[in-house]
Amino acid sequence: MRNEKGVSIIEVMIAMTILVIALLAMMSMFHVGIRQTSLSGNITTATQLANDKMEEIRNLPYESIDDSYYPPNKDNQNPDSVSDPDSNFPNYERYVTIQYVDSDISAISVSSAFNPESNVPPSNLLKVSVNVIWTTDTGARREHKEMTLIGG
Repeated sequence: MRNEKGVSIIEVMIAMTILVIALLAMMSMFHVGIRQTSLSGNITTATQLANDKMEEIRNLPYESIDDSYYPPNKDNQNPDSVSDPDSNFPNYERYVTIQYVDSDISAISVSSAFNPESNVPPSNLLKVSVNVIWTTDTGARREHKEMTLIGG
């Protein structure tokens, strides 16, 4: 026999095994990448929904902010959130909470006699919180919170 150089079937099988292992590892990375891209898109949408509501509230005159968003139970220490859905994003829930705060950003006590229609707020500083909640593809509930202060 002549001395011909070639590749044996064993070498081909080893090379194919290494190739399959490498491809499987890369496929799992694609799956993780797609999942992270989806999560990033959800966070971006939630952030934008929160920012949109913050801008809307910032553009209101200070005296009229509490007309729509001040908690109906008038408990400034533990206020109720006001639901504010966006019809363009039905999978997201958005809640707005407003509290009168002092200069240390601590909620102040508001008497039960406080009447928002009197246009005499109990302080000149409002803490506005927007919380956006959504459910991921895996069924996990996520939330994004933003807070700002508005002075009157």
